Amino acid sequence: MKIRLLEMSIERRKLEEKIDNTTDKLIEHLLMCLLIQDDTNNLNHWSNEVYSSLSRTYSLKPNNKLPSKKLLYSFTIDQFGDILPRWVRGYVSHINDKENTNITDYDAQLLSDYVIKYYEWLIPILSKEGFVESQEVRQQIKSLIQEYNQEIKSKPKVGAV
Repeated sequence: MKIRLLEMSIERRKLEEKIDNTTDKLIEHLLMCLLIQDDTNNLNHWSNEVYSSLSRTYSLKPNNKLPSKKLLYSFTIDQFGDILPRWVRGYVSHINDKENTNITDYDAQLLSDYVIKYYEWLIPILSKEGFVESQEVRQQIKSLIQEYNQEIKSKPKVGAV
Protein backbone atom coordinates (compact mmCIF):
# COMPACT_ATOMS: atom_id res chain seq x y z
CA MET A 1 0.00 0.00 0.00
CA LYS A 2 1.38 3.40 -1.01
CA ILE A 3 0.80 6.42 1.14
CA ARG A 4 0.83 9.79 -0.54
CA LEU A 5 1.82 12.80 1.44
CA LEU A 6 0.25 16.07 0.55
CA GLU A 7 2.67 18.95 0.67
CA MET A 8 1.49 21.59 3.05
CA SER A 9 4.28 24.04 2.41
CA ILE A 10 5.16 25.91 -0.74
CA GLU A 11 8.05 27.87 -2.12
CA ARG A 12 8.27 31.58 -1.41
CA ARG A 13 7.89 32.48 -5.10
CA LYS A 14 4.66 30.47 -5.37
CA LEU A 15 3.22 32.16 -2.30
CA GLU A 16 4.07 35.55 -3.75
CA GLU A 17 2.31 34.61 -7.01
CA LYS A 18 -0.78 33.39 -5.13
CA ILE A 19 -1.00 36.62 -3.15
CA ASP A 20 -0.30 38.76 -6.21
CA ASN A 21 -3.12 36.99 -8.06
CA THR A 22 -5.58 37.99 -5.33
CA THR A 23 -4.73 41.69 -5.21
CA ASP A 24 -7.09 42.97 -7.92
CA LYS A 25 -10.14 41.10 -6.65
CA LEU A 26 -9.50 42.06 -3.03
CA ILE A 27 -8.97 45.77 -3.71
CA GLU A 28 -11.88 46.03 -6.14
CA HIS A 29 -14.35 44.45 -3.72
CA LEU A 30 -13.04 46.36 -0.72
CA LEU A 31 -13.54 49.60 -2.66
CA MET A 32 -17.06 48.50 -3.58
CA CYS A 33 -17.80 47.99 0.12
CA LEU A 34 -16.51 51.48 0.92
CA LEU A 35 -18.06 53.35 -2.01
CA ILE A 36 -21.41 51.67 -2.67
CA GLN A 37 -23.24 51.25 0.59
CA ASP A 38 -26.65 50.57 -0.90
CA ASP A 39 -27.79 47.27 0.57
CA THR A 40 -26.80 44.54 2.99
CA ASN A 41 -26.88 41.76 0.38
CA ASN A 42 -24.30 43.51 -1.77
CA LEU A 43 -22.15 44.30 1.26
CA ASN A 44 -22.25 40.66 2.38
CA HIS A 45 -21.44 39.48 -1.13
CA TRP A 46 -18.55 41.92 -1.58
CA SER A 47 -17.22 41.15 1.91
CA ASN A 48 -17.23 37.46 1.02
CA GLU A 49 -15.32 38.26 -2.16
CA VAL A 50 -12.70 40.11 -0.09
CA TYR A 51 -12.55 37.12 2.26
CA SER A 52 -12.20 34.58 -0.54
CA SER A 53 -9.46 36.65 -2.17
CA LEU A 54 -6.99 36.33 0.68
CA SER A 55 -8.09 34.50 3.81
CA ARG A 56 -5.23 32.09 4.36
CA THR A 57 -1.58 31.61 3.72
CA TYR A 58 0.68 28.60 3.45
CA SER A 59 3.73 27.43 5.31
CA LEU A 60 6.94 28.02 3.46
CA LYS A 61 9.60 25.56 2.42
CA PRO A 62 12.04 24.44 3.75
CA ASN A 63 11.16 25.11 7.40
CA ASN A 64 7.37 24.65 7.16
CA LYS A 65 6.69 27.92 9.01
CA LEU A 66 4.14 30.60 8.24
CA PRO A 67 5.48 33.62 6.39
CA SER A 68 6.57 36.55 8.53
CA LYS A 69 4.71 39.86 8.61
CA LYS A 70 7.71 41.42 6.87
CA LEU A 71 7.47 38.94 4.01
CA LEU A 72 3.70 39.36 3.65
CA TYR A 73 4.13 43.15 3.66
CA SER A 74 6.72 42.80 0.89
CA PHE A 75 4.18 40.84 -1.20
CA THR A 76 1.42 43.42 -0.67
CA ILE A 77 1.76 46.91 0.78
CA ASP A 78 5.41 47.36 -0.15
CA GLN A 79 4.60 46.67 -3.79
CA PHE A 80 1.87 49.31 -3.94
CA GLY A 81 4.21 52.21 -3.33
CA ASP A 82 3.01 55.55 -4.67
CA ILE A 83 0.95 54.01 -7.47
CA LEU A 84 -1.96 52.79 -5.33
CA PRO A 85 -4.00 56.04 -5.73
CA ARG A 86 -3.68 55.67 -9.52
CA TRP A 87 -4.80 52.05 -9.22
CA VAL A 88 -7.77 53.19 -7.13
CA ARG A 89 -8.87 55.56 -9.91
CA GLY A 90 -8.72 52.65 -12.37
CA TYR A 91 -10.65 50.38 -10.02
CA VAL A 92 -13.34 53.03 -9.50
CA SER A 93 -13.69 53.43 -13.26
CA HIS A 94 -14.06 49.66 -13.59
CA ILE A 95 -16.58 49.57 -10.72
CA ASN A 96 -18.63 52.29 -12.43
CA ASP A 97 -18.81 50.17 -15.58
CA LYS A 98 -19.41 46.89 -13.78
CA GLU A 99 -21.98 48.08 -11.23
CA ASN A 100 -23.66 50.77 -13.37
CA THR A 101 -22.63 53.50 -10.92
CA ASN A 102 -21.41 57.03 -11.39
CA ILE A 103 -18.87 57.44 -8.61
CA THR A 104 -16.99 60.65 -9.28
CA ASP A 105 -16.63 62.37 -5.91
CA TYR A 106 -13.98 60.37 -4.07
CA ASP A 107 -10.50 60.86 -2.71
CA ALA A 108 -8.17 58.28 -4.27
CA GLN A 109 -5.51 58.84 -1.62
CA LEU A 110 -8.01 58.36 1.20
CA LEU A 111 -9.33 55.15 -0.37
CA SER A 112 -5.74 53.96 -0.81
CA ASP A 113 -5.20 54.56 2.89
CA TYR A 114 -8.17 52.32 3.67
CA VAL A 115 -6.84 49.57 1.41
CA ILE A 116 -3.56 49.79 3.33
CA LYS A 117 -5.46 49.72 6.66
CA TYR A 118 -7.16 46.51 5.61
CA TYR A 119 -3.85 44.85 4.74
CA GLU A 120 -2.30 46.17 7.97
CA TRP A 121 -5.10 44.44 9.87
CA LEU A 122 -4.91 41.21 7.84
CA ILE A 123 -1.18 40.58 7.59
CA PRO A 124 -0.41 40.09 11.31
CA ILE A 125 -3.26 37.58 11.57
CA LEU A 126 -2.10 35.61 8.54
CA SER A 127 1.50 35.56 9.73
CA LYS A 128 0.48 34.28 13.17
CA GLU A 129 -2.58 32.09 12.53
CA GLY A 130 -2.33 31.28 8.82
CA PHE A 131 -5.99 32.11 8.23
CA VAL A 132 -8.74 34.55 9.05
CA GLU A 133 -12.42 33.69 9.43
CA SER A 134 -15.11 35.20 7.22
CA GLN A 135 -16.94 36.87 10.11
CA GLU A 136 -13.69 38.56 11.15
CA VAL A 137 -13.30 39.96 7.64
CA ARG A 138 -16.92 41.14 7.58
CA GLN A 139 -16.50 42.84 10.96
CA GLN A 140 -13.27 44.53 9.89
CA ILE A 141 -14.88 45.81 6.69
CA LYS A 142 -17.82 47.19 8.68
CA SER A 143 -15.37 48.95 10.98
CA LEU A 144 -13.50 50.40 8.02
CA ILE A 145 -16.77 51.60 6.48
CA GLN A 146 -17.75 53.34 9.72
CA GLU A 147 -14.34 54.97 9.99
CA TYR A 148 -14.40 55.96 6.31
CA ASN A 149 -17.89 57.44 6.65
CA GLN A 150 -16.78 59.46 9.66
CA GLU A 151 -13.89 60.82 7.65
CA ILE A 152 -16.00 61.85 4.66
CA LYS A 153 -19.23 62.81 6.43
CA SER A 154 -18.85 66.43 5.34
CA LYS A 155 -18.78 65.32 1.69
CA PRO A 156 -21.89 64.28 -0.30
CA LYS A 157 -22.63 60.55 -0.29
CA VAL A 158 -22.07 58.83 -3.64
CA GLY A 159 -24.03 55.67 -4.37
CA ALA A 160 -25.62 53.57 -7.03
CA VAL A 161 -27.41 55.32 -9.87
